[in-house]
Amino acid sequence: MEEVFGQLVSNIPQDARGFFQEGMQQMDIVGYPDEVRQVMEKYSGLWGSESRLH
Repeated sequence: MEEVFGQLVSNIPQDARGFFQEGMQQMDIVGYPDEVRQVMEKYSGLWGSESRLH
């Protein structure tokens, strides 16, 4: 999962913020396992913030 997320931010960084924000919303809707949530939270924190400049 982390390898794919790394590729996503490398290849289409302009879409990363929206992807991770939506992913966090899905975490609550679907109820993914904690291991999946932790990875999504990590990347959402790095790329999902509105204040991140890239």
